[in-house]
Amino acid sequence: MEYLLKVQNVYRVETEKAALDLRDRLRKESNGTLTAFAYNVKYIKQKGEIIGEYYVCKATIEFNAEKECERHIEITYEDV
Repeated sequence: MEYLLKVQNVYRVETEKAALDLRDRLRKESNGTLTAFAYNVKYIKQKGEIIGEYYVCKATIEFNAEKECERHIEITYEDV
């Protein structure tokens, strides 16, 4: 039997507030435990000038402890 231990998802959001809202939503809604969350601002440059920005968020969600696997989790991805 295979057990999914954890996943790291990487998201792009447009604002810092959206990054913090994403963190809060993942804490509440995920089927596992949010064990790590980090975000970085990225700048969009044109001819040396900053013309925009966005944020890249990395979220780690744990489903099973490595030594004590209890749940069988299957992940599916679909376009929304």
